[in-house]
Amino acid sequence: MHNSAEKPTPRTFIHPAWRGIGCLLVVLIPIMGWGLGGVFLEKNVQYGWGVPIPPELNVTPSAVWKFAASSGISPEMLTPFYARLMLMVVFSVVVYGVLTVAYSVIYRVSGGGRGSPLDVPLSSQPRRRKR
Repeated sequence: MHNSAEKPTPRTFIHPAWRGIGCLLVVLIPIMGWGLGGVFLEKNVQYGWGVPIPPELNVTPSAVWKFAASSGISPEMLTPFYARLMLMVVFSVVVYGVLTVAYSVIYRVSGGGRGSPLDVPLSSQPRRRKR
């Protein structure tokens, strides 16, 4: 635990807004994955991409139907529940990867450092040439 008299150094201090954005992304990325899964399933049928959905995934459990009926969610959002759930996981991983790459590119372009105070310092010895 930090002492109240200790001030965090600028290199190790994380602004609370960035923590809030990370927490928000924990919620938003699965929601985006669920939406992208639904769009993929709709476009698969509409354009006839021929991506087969196994019959085991083309089922919606009765508990989900009861939840949808009690909460006012439209049944179209839950139709192939397991297929959409599987696609949500896949698209969540893809969206997370894209956001991670975009963040790292922006961080490096904006002049972000190559390390933190916790990293091992770079070697000061020149490299020897192999012959």
